Amino acid sequence: MAIEIPLRKDVPSYSFRIDLDGTTYTMAIHYNERMDRWAMDFRTENNEDILIGIPLLLGTSLLARFRDSRLPDGDLFMINIEDETVEGNRDNFSVNAKLIYEPV
Repeated sequence: MAIEIPLRKDVPSYSFRIDLDGTTYTMAIHYNERMDRWAMDFRTENNEDILIGIPLLLGTSLLARFRDSRLPDGDLFMINIEDETVEGNRDNFSVNAKLIYEPV
């Protein structure tokens, strides 16, 4: 069953811990104003970097292209529940643009 990752648009940067497939990770979500784009950092529970600055783009697998045994077995995807052609931006992030984890 898919898991919706909590997103916020009221702050430009935040981090949180989340359990995926029985492992706790630290995720950081941040907005790059110059690029008008949200990005993600993915770390171990002990704050060791796994992936840094991954753009949160629609229609692409966010984890599948990376090979790191510390990553969860599933994958992350951005979706827009209102218009599948509109990327997550300052206005729709966490409202229509959602980050979904799909376990294996």
